[in-house]
Amino acid sequence: MALTILIVDDEENLRITLSRILTKEEFDVTSASNGEEALQFLQAGAYDLAVIDLLMPGMDGMTLLGEIRSLYPEMPVLILTAHAALDSAIEAVRQGARDYLVKPADPPLIIARVNEILTEQKQPQRQREILNKIQNLVSEFQQLSGKPEDMPTSLPRPRPRPAPARVRPPRPLPFPPARSIHTGPARPAPDDGRQLHPPHPLQF
Repeated sequence: MALTILIVDDEENLRITLSRILTKEEFDVTSASNGEEALQFLQAGAYDLAVIDLLMPGMDGMTLLGEIRSLYPEMPVLILTAHAALDSAIEAVRQGARDYLVKPADPPLIIARVNEILTEQKQPQRQREILNKIQNLVSEFQQLSGKPEDMPTSLPRPRPRPAPARVRPPRPLPFPPARSIHTGPARPAPDDGRQLHPPHPLQF
């Protein structure tokens, strides 16, 4: 969907030129020849940007700026001014206008400044949209799961692991281990093939 721009200027040639330039950039442009006509358009709804001349017969740009700020406080306004009214343009910025351009401004400069203002305007709007989506999701979650106090405020902490058991070294024995004690002669090995007793003479 194209972004909408309201152009307010009593100079017909300038108003038509601005409309053509911004329409080629695929903006949806509405033009008004004075402040009173612009207010009629604004009663139907806000625009993404208003480009208004500061010096106009009847309702001037400063008065129209105040009306716009009352109707749509967040609607950005770009002021067009001549060199003679530069101080008034600076005062308009202090009163809430986003920026000003000195006439006659080159078309590339106008297009660049319009795009910058619209980009800056999108960022807080995008943040509000994200916050609204998050709040809606939280509300739906509360309706499905119960009361807000039932919602976990933090992730569960992992349970601490038990410390490994300490193995104590064996205690020394109070006495040395028992040893086999032999007082007699050493026994020959049973499998060494020798006779255990001397042979007796045969008797006939």
